[in-house]
Amino acid sequence: MLACVLLSRPRGSVQPGPQWCTIRLAAKRRNQVKKAAAMTDSPITEYPLTDHPQLEMERRQITEAEVAQVLAAPEQIEVVRSGHAVYQSRIGFGEPARIYLLRVFVDTDRRPVQVVTAYRTSRIEKYSGRNHESDI
Repeated sequence: MLACVLLSRPRGSVQPGPQWCTIRLAAKRRNQVKKAAAMTDSPITEYPLTDHPQLEMERRQITEAEVAQVLAAPEQIEVVRSGHAVYQSRIGFGEPARIYLLRVFVDTDRRPVQVVTAYRTSRIEKYSGRNHESDI
């Protein structure tokens, strides 16, 4: 949790108010998101798959190759919060192929980056309408 430390007050202000504290916190949050976004600029090629994402991928019939494809060349990257991002791309599944959005959740504040989980959804419009780092 971020705490507001009052170092100085805005010029011309008699007393610093709570709104100034809120502005400082918002600015700090924006800087954290920018730093997290900067960590997601390069493609992810090395990542461990722990038990949880492996079990979920198997249950959802998602292959490691599909996850690797999304992490190496995502169509969109959404920074959820500092250190957490969603890489996503449209991929065809099944016979005949139907287009789904494959979303891979990663912790970007670790080295190497760690895959948290992955799932596919048919609700492409819902997730591609958000504010992403890159566009589909």
